[in-house]
Amino acid sequence: MTIDKYFADKMREIVWSKGWGYQAELADKLGVGRATLNNRLKGRRRTTEDQRRDMCQAVGINYDAMVRRYNIENRTNGEKCVRLMFEGIFT
Repeated sequence: MTIDKYFADKMREIVWSKGWGYQAELADKLGVGRATLNNRLKGRRRTTEDQRRDMCQAVGINYDAMVRRYNIENRTNGEKCVRLMFEGIFT
């Protein structure tokens, strides 16, 4: 999964959890049109790192923490197995 897809999925969850009308409010905060924001949230439009940072700031989440989580969740299976072994899950 690409960072754009991951970011779009997570941001869409956050925006939709805040209720009806929040997407319009967020678009206004970001200074973009509602259609532009909708395309970003649905992954139809690629986002730059600056745009992703701005969106995170606008909804009150830490962008760097999201990127770290993306990196952890998207490791290869081999890396996950090694990590799990070191955590004592495998015997």
